[in-house]
Amino acid sequence: MLLYAAAVLLGTLVFAVGTEFTEKRELFRGLLRVALFAYLVWWLPSLDKRAWWTSVIACGVLGVIGIVTMLLLFGVGLAEGSSVAWALIKIAVPLYALAHAFIILVRTETRWHFEP
Repeated sequence: MLLYAAAVLLGTLVFAVGTEFTEKRELFRGLLRVALFAYLVWWLPSLDKRAWWTSVIACGVLGVIGIVTMLLLFGVGLAEGSSVAWALIKIAVPLYALAHAFIILVRTETRWHFEP
């Protein structure tokens, strides 16, 4: 999940610098996701079951959104040429990190630590 936060932060900063910080909404959304996942990474070691559920839900929901976005980008043909690299940086790398975190979280060995 920390890799996801780092990838989102990098993608957000690259986008913000590229648009000369005119896209405030995108910058805010990116920083909000970074803050959320940084908090979850900080909260998970407490082994609180709510931290586990929140992390699973956050990874699952954002993962589904990422998959749908990738399918739309490549299905509609929006990702051509230089935007393929942008899609990889902005969507595919964070999506991989989310999927990896989700798989680790739902494994039996991990869930066992969060049982009361």
